[in-house]
Amino acid sequence: MRCAGHRRTEMDDLMPSAIRGVNFGPYAIYNAVYGGPRITDVLKYCGVDISKLKGKWLVSSGADEDFPGDPIKTSAPFDRILDPQWETIMAISANGEDLPEDHGFPVRMMYPGFVGIRDCKWVKKIEIRNEETKARYQYRVYKPVQAKRWEDVDFDSIKAPLGHCLQCVICEPEKGQTVIVKPDEKFITMKGCAVGEGWSGARVVKVKCTADEGETWLDARIVRREEKDPRRKVFSWVHWECDVPIKPATQKAERMRVLAKAYDSAGHTMDAPVEEVFNLAGTLVNPPHPCEFKYRLEFEPFIVKHAKKAA
Repeated sequence: MRCAGHRRTEMDDLMPSAIRGVNFGPYAIYNAVYGGPRITDVLKYCGVDISKLKGKWLVSSGADEDFPGDPIKTSAPFDRILDPQWETIMAISANGEDLPEDHGFPVRMMYPGFVGIRDCKWVKKIEIRNEETKARYQYRVYKPVQAKRWEDVDFDSIKAPLGHCLQCVICEPEKGQTVIVKPDEKFITMKGCAVGEGWSGARVVKVKCTADEGETWLDARIVRREEKDPRRKVFSWVHWECDVPIKPATQKAERMRVLAKAYDSAGHTMDAPVEEVFNLAGTLVNPPHPCEFKYRLEFEPFIVKHAKKAA
């Protein structure tokens, strides 16, 4: 699961104060094994003829409110819900336990691969409609607005995002961290996660890193991924590691900037610069992920030796 505003801080760095929304860094992403009944099974139990739902939308209302009296509403197309390969459920558990309260307990919608706002939390009502909801959070807040000023935005001309983009982030080292290395170390191991483009349910096929602004790219190792039939859609992340060479370390901190990007099985890449994907909502941000940090040798202890007194 990924918030549409994942990595929004990179937009805010380009145009401070213009970007609206929570200033998320690279950690508005969550991976879990969700459990619950398929949405289609719930509807059939309620007497709904699901054969007549093609082309319609399921609108969910949560117990939380955008403004007083204006509940959060989200929607998803039945074209996806009716297809079992998309694994759409009403989630009641995560990793074998009840949903945490702040993640939607007792039930939330779960549309794998969709932007997180679609996965309505604290569900209290679902409705079958002919079109998607125009509730503010989905219809306005998360649309990737290309205009430079909010007063110039024509919201009706912009589609609200459904699937999330291909994504890759560096988790270790963290931005601004100082890494302590040993005298004989010749590289720093970057670690991170990546997940394929959501609308296609694509799997991550490779990850690359660069420490010279893209002149050379190093292949990362995929060290963990979900074991799944290759014919099925993939919505979970992979873990990766990449050994990036460093200059000989001294006790003076050396600055370093590493970029990471991923590729997926549907042919999506992360080659666009941040300026090209800029939008005022700070959504679907996926240029190569930057991480700036420092490294140095551990300081040697300062030992004071006392001269022995003459006998």
